Amino acid sequence: MSEAGSRLKKLDAITSAFVRFGILAVWPTLVAIALGATLFAATHADLLPQMFDNKLTREQRFVGLGYFAVSLVAVAAFYLVLLRYWRRAQRSLGIDRALWLDPYLSFVLSGPPIVALTEPKIETAHLWLTWLYIALAVLAWWPTFRAWSSHRTALRQRSILSARQRDILSVGIVLALWVAYSYFFAKVAITSHHAFRMRTMDLGVYDNLFFQSSHGRPLACTLCRGGTHASAHFDPLLVVLSPLYRLWPRAEFLLTLQAVWCGAGVVAAYLIGRSQLGSRAWGLIWAVVYAVHPALHGANLYEFHSLTLLFTPLLFALYFLLSGKLRLYYVSLGALLLVREDVPLLMCFVGLFGVISGEPGYKRAGWITILVSVVYFVVVKSVFMAAPGLFNQGAGAHGYAYYYEEMIPNKLGELDMFTTLLTNPAFVVDLVTKEKKIHYLLVIFFPLLFLPAWSGRARVMLLYGLTFILLASRTAVYSPHFQYSAVLLPVAIALAPVGLRRLQEARPKDASLTTVLMGCVLVASLLVSWKHGAIAENTSFRGGFRSVARSLNVDEQDRYDSFVELISQIEPDASVSVTDRIGAHVTNRAKVHGLDQNIDTDYYLVEAHDLRGRNKRVLNKRQEEGTIELVGRERHWSLYRAVVPEFAPPKAE
Repeated sequence: MSEAGSRLKKLDAITSAFVRFGILAVWPTLVAIALGATLFAATHADLLPQMFDNKLTREQRFVGLGYFAVSLVAVAAFYLVLLRYWRRAQRSLGIDRALWLDPYLSFVLSGPPIVALTEPKIETAHLWLTWLYIALAVLAWWPTFRAWSSHRTALRQRSILSARQRDILSVGIVLALWVAYSYFFAKVAITSHHAFRMRTMDLGVYDNLFFQSSHGRPLACTLCRGGTHASAHFDPLLVVLSPLYRLWPRAEFLLTLQAVWCGAGVVAAYLIGRSQLGSRAWGLIWAVVYAVHPALHGANLYEFHSLTLLFTPLLFALYFLLSGKLRLYYVSLGALLLVREDVPLLMCFVGLFGVISGEPGYKRAGWITILVSVVYFVVVKSVFMAAPGLFNQGAGAHGYAYYYEEMIPNKLGELDMFTTLLTNPAFVVDLVTKEKKIHYLLVIFFPLLFLPAWSGRARVMLLYGLTFILLASRTAVYSPHFQYSAVLLPVAIALAPVGLRRLQEARPKDASLTTVLMGCVLVASLLVSWKHGAIAENTSFRGGFRSVARSLNVDEQDRYDSFVELISQIEPDASVSVTDRIGAHVTNRAKVHGLDQNIDTDYYLVEAHDLRGRNKRVLNKRQEEGTIELVGRERHWSLYRAVVPEFAPPKAE
């Protein structure tokens, strides 16, 4: 080799060593910066507002520098101690060995983004910055989970529990999670009801529906058009559940039932995660991912809706289908069709997956699903409901065409929508990419790291939910605070493990992929739930249109107690006319009507803020005619009793 070549080779070696040493020095420095900043913020919470505005004093900045210096020394000592240990153990040393440590400390880099997420109201004042911080925190954990994954097999081999004991432990954890979820959300829902955050529409409607159904009048509701809920929805599952209402005939029963019912989804999520990924641990993580999802919380705490009951049976049905338990799938299909009249449309897409999946037996199951769903939908719409169309438009029916008014500008219903889809794709793209819809999709899919996108042909099952939600003009439909996520989220929850399994099968040499992605999914789910869910308080979450009440202060409890005392004067069998804000507290009776329906009843329960428009005209007219008298008034509420006027005009012969 020439002298010039020898010098060049030596220079390359020096350069390479310098670069590697630089990397070795830079990474621990970044870790020290993140650690120091996180500890400084954690121990000086009172200074967080000044930190967010970068208005720390000179002395406070020196304190922060002190935390960095201590962290730098601690990180350097950590490296040196391990290197010394390896040297005594006669293991290989050098820069490569030191670099091997770096991924294990990567999670420390998530500290500053997480601290930033503690800024008050950041989730609403700086929406996209919130998503950026969440993404950075998740990325910081990626190398750490990859490093830790090498120890997972060893830990499993060292387990002191038998397979049966691990099964029992896993089931116990899932049941405990179900109980914890049910208790928390039932408590918050009932507290919100007592804080007057829930309305006659919709909680009162369903409360009266349960009362009527439990007394032999299936789906009857005196608050609905035509006296039946079938003018709006056909949900016979509520009739099946209604005998339970006799145990606790109040709206609080519905709120508790909904929490327990949705909470049962953790069992299905556990089974899906375990069956698709082959691990109890992954099943448990998947149960947690389901339980902390903000869209589930929003639906669960938005009063009561039959569509919200779709979460759990749909998850079980998808578990049975994806795991090949087709007989149980057929049973669950029958239960699903009872949830609401439009569920068969969703199940047609589930059936389409069966047809195109290529799995043994699935094609037959797919065609059966489609056939049964179509027949059931046609029979329900033509026999049991007031209007046959998709949007329920018709005389005596509660229509939903206004949900999609931008897609049907000529008021031609379904024909107008399909015409827009086929002839104006540019408008459709603009409609589905609105900022609020992008945020909605992030809330749904980011906690799952978009894994459903890798689920192969099973992705077809997402089409109905995406179409139903993204084509809507009504903002409630594409909000995680309402019940409409029930047509999309359960499918996404079921398909994400499928996508992860397929990714792992496509990369068999990367044994750590499942561990890394599951760890990151857990971190992402917890952070998104923190900023957009109901478990931790934040400014983003709402149960429907209103914020939820986690507890009642002394004044709020006194207010509720005084209201209960007022309505205790109404006999259980008396008929009542109510206004929207307070009606759900007295809808557990045979005859209850909206004040604006202008129907003669025994009592009239009125909230002052509701006295406008038709409500005000109806009440004023009855007062002028002398047909009602004031029984009692508490704060904003007034209770009137029907009376015969003293000088009643003679009736016409």
